[in-house]
Amino acid sequence: MFDQCANLNYVKCLATDISAQGSTGFWLNGVAATGTFVKADGMDDWTVGPQDEWGSIHGIPAGWTVKNASEEIASMNETPLTIEATEDATTVTITNPLAQTIEYSTDGGTSWISANNATITISGINSGKTVLLRGDNAAYSSDGTAANSMGITADKDYYLYGNMMSLVSSTGFATLTTLTGNYAFARLFRSNSHLKSHATKDLVLPATTLTSYCYNRMFDECTSLVTAPELPATNLATLCYNDMFWNCTALKNAPVLPATKLVPYCYTMMFFGCSSLEKAPDLIAPTLEGNCYEHMFMNCTSLNYVKCLATDLGDETATDGWMTNVPATGTFVKAPGVDWSVKGTTEGTDFDDPSKPCTFVHGIPAGWTVETSPIVYAHLNSDGEGNYCATFYNESAGFTADATTSVYTAKVSSGKEGGVDSG
Repeated sequence: MFDQCANLNYVKCLATDISAQGSTGFWLNGVAATGTFVKADGMDDWTVGPQDEWGSIHGIPAGWTVKNASEEIASMNETPLTIEATEDATTVTITNPLAQTIEYSTDGGTSWISANNATITISGINSGKTVLLRGDNAAYSSDGTAANSMGITADKDYYLYGNMMSLVSSTGFATLTTLTGNYAFARLFRSNSHLKSHATKDLVLPATTLTSYCYNRMFDECTSLVTAPELPATNLATLCYNDMFWNCTALKNAPVLPATKLVPYCYTMMFFGCSSLEKAPDLIAPTLEGNCYEHMFMNCTSLNYVKCLATDLGDETATDGWMTNVPATGTFVKAPGVDWSVKGTTEGTDFDDPSKPCTFVHGIPAGWTVETSPIVYAHLNSDGEGNYCATFYNESAGFTADATTSVYTAKVSSGKEGGVDSG
């Protein structure tokens, strides 16, 4: 797979079973002599070093550092929000219209400088050197407008990584997962063409409980951002992801969206204008809410794959204009029995140029191939002694939910049963 990728120095593989014959045969031959390999916790079946007389690498190269996935996650959770320069003489500028106090460090966190100036300038940052940021403010915007929102930028390309929550709690951020302030990080990195994703160090947005507008236009027009940060939140709020990646024209890797219960306007215009995005994140929520996906993928001119497993499509606003100005062909995967024909099109004018007509697509684009997704249900039954029997079904059948246990039971007669322990 990566044979002769001479500069490759980082691989994350979270497989827990690599027993299939030839599954990783020769996959890391000829890569860099040193690097980092991240594996699943408890996965001890990897071989290290050459496995035959020809020096073939079917596992992990001998000179590489091996980490468990939990170690890597913990490392970034414990790292304050960090800007790392990629060129010498980089200047970091923080616009601070609300005169909020933040702290920054240019020596790896040994010492910190407190500032609340309207403009905070940190200059002379050379390639590979960092600026760490922390604060104790619930929100860095008062109303989501540029005039009343902090902005962090640099004049040359830089990496952004570490834990965003270091801006909310300067000392307790490593375990903080709840936002409390509306507009928490609204427009924080807006219009920022130099912001880049680091290959091995993640930007962590660990909040699982969000607030209104918390990520509103956070990366608005960050035109060099290729990979979005992970978004683990399951408790959403109105307009929480509104315009989050607006016109991020280089974005190719969208985040997983794990929430199964939506709220009005939660993903409105989230990926508007992401012209490099080809595959949408899987949309797994069963019930749509008002304006939840409004204009979500509008002007995503490379988009060619969308999976939406909703069984209740909500009212006419839920997907208002969501697939406008996408390619003429692509693949749309839907849940069984759902009639998307109720979501049609309307004629209007272009957002950017009102003199131009525009067909707003509220459902599936006319030229796209439609596929139906099989649904797998699992029903767990306890024997009362800490053991469970799991019955798995792969049927396009309806299901009912047990209101007490929230376990879904498929209405089918066939299945495969097996015993599993409580772990």
